[in-house]
Amino acid sequence: EWLVTVDDVEMYTPGVWEDLVGIVKRTVLTKSQYCVIKNQKGELVLRQGVCSFFLNPYENMVRPVRSAALLTKNESLVVRAEKVNSGPVRSAALLTKNESLVVRAEK
Repeated sequence: EWLVTVDDVEMYTPGVWEDLVGIVKRTVLTKSQYCVIKNQKGELVLRQGVCSFFLNPYENMVRPVRSAALLTKNESLVVRAEKVNSGPVRSAALLTKNESLVVRAEK
């Protein structure tokens, strides 16, 4: 399976040995939105705005498009990790100097 977009060709006629599997809509993220995609290798990938993309064959959205948390100076977030990640810490929260995050990794 492969993805064909208007960037590839304006009109596509399936060949004799090809079937049209389906039509994929473009996902558009604004600057305060994010989602999580599971790619062909089974890896979870965080995508955050501003961007737009098509899900490739064998990719699926495991966490739908959500808005990032925008906090005031009197608010904080409590965040729980589903899995411990040895990579860099990433945050979708916009914080001011009077705000903090509480992060807990599950064992």
